[in-house]
Amino acid sequence: MTYQAHAFHDKFQKGRISGVLEVTNQGLIFTCEREKVIIPIDNLSLVLGGASNRLILISHPGLPDYSFSTSDRSLLNNPLLSSRHDVRSQIGAIRHHRFLHTGVTITAFALLVLLLASPFFFMDSLARIIAARLPADIEVQIGEKSFAQYGFKHDILESEEGKTALSSLTSVLTDQLAGEPYPFHFYVVSDPNINAFALPGGYVVINTGLILAADNAEEVLGVVAHEISHVCEQHGIRHLISSAGIFLVVQTVLGDVSGLAAVLADAAPMLINQEYSREFENEADEKGYQLLRASKIDPHGLITFFEKLILEEKKILEKLGNEQAVKLITNTFSFLSTHPATGERINHLKTLMSGEPRSDYRDLSDEFAKLKKSVSEFVTQ
Repeated sequence: MTYQAHAFHDKFQKGRISGVLEVTNQGLIFTCEREKVIIPIDNLSLVLGGASNRLILISHPGLPDYSFSTSDRSLLNNPLLSSRHDVRSQIGAIRHHRFLHTGVTITAFALLVLLLASPFFFMDSLARIIAARLPADIEVQIGEKSFAQYGFKHDILESEEGKTALSSLTSVLTDQLAGEPYPFHFYVVSDPNINAFALPGGYVVINTGLILAADNAEEVLGVVAHEISHVCEQHGIRHLISSAGIFLVVQTVLGDVSGLAAVLADAAPMLINQEYSREFENEADEKGYQLLRASKIDPHGLITFFEKLILEEKKILEKLGNEQAVKLITNTFSFLSTHPATGERINHLKTLMSGEPRSDYRDLSDEFAKLKKSVSEFVTQ
């Protein structure tokens, strides 16, 4: 049996020549129009090479200036080669490598087919896996960069009284976050829209409009606990990864992170006031509820705040025409557009709370009064 092959040597034109390879008891014999070369089987070297390892590369220490190659894989089945122990082990290594390569290719192809067939389910699962492997400092850098871009265009509450009052409230929650890798930072920005949002790495922004609309600390901290949960569950990063697209995610799974890194580096516009899926919102509700309970803060504050916003929304709809009302609601009640507070979610929260006994909750009315006073002075400057 012969196999199409090439020989490589400086004496050949362009360094290579085509010929045939034959396996005999003498050894492998390469024959071309110019010469015949015998390659002894003893100390023969067989390895994969070429693009995508499509070639079998052949060499021998007794012929240091020559090398040979063939794309005919049936050479590996030649009985004269497989009968030799030293060559058989090399053939086994080649087949193992090919098996692994084929397995990875098939797996990647199957993964791509599954992603295309059901992108929402699989993209979120992959995004969760990838996000869990991201170092926390990467998330912190993304959040810091995003907040810097946002803060450049907004006035931030800087008074010592205001920052102290804010810290006295938020620290009640963050004291329960031992083990979380994020150094949380809380900011109040001058914005009348009733909204709050969180960035990866622990940057939480609260609008003055939200604080002034709240009646007590429990309502504000209910919202803040919800936002903290978005950070801890990596919802922002997972949303970004899912938005990167199927092919970028598959690339990342296979070890090429360059495309995803480019998306994350320019993430700020996507992270500000992004809308989360219903699954993410429910998860943030549940984790936020657990955080409030652990912090001894009445979790009913989140429900009353949602109900208050929905009631105000209905009042506006009754007074104004639809087009006018939608525009006003979108601008004023930003929290409802980015964190849809449906009756279903409120009922879910009530169900969670109904199974828990009421406990001795903290009284944070003094701290809230100080924060609201500082915020009122801030917006009237």
